[in-house]
Amino acid sequence: MKRYERFFALFGDFDSYVQFFLLQDLVTDDRQEVKFLLPFNGFNNLAIPADLSSYLEFRQNSINFVEARNQRIATWAANNLAAH
Repeated sequence: MKRYERFFALFGDFDSYVQFFLLQDLVTDDRQEVKFLLPFNGFNNLAIPADLSSYLEFRQNSINFVEARNQRIATWAANNLAAH
């Protein structure tokens, strides 16, 4: 984080960063926790799915995130690009 401090400073705070990149579906409503695509165990788990079941869960969660973000992008575009 320190290495990219100037970049993150552009947003002022974490909430502004989340809003700018439309990442609301990857954080809790109060922005206190990140929602991971697989159960998170404090960096003790492998970075990749360990078995077929985990892979299928990761895949479905990824698809859900992409679809939700695509909808968020479409809504943002409809609200912001039409005004210009």
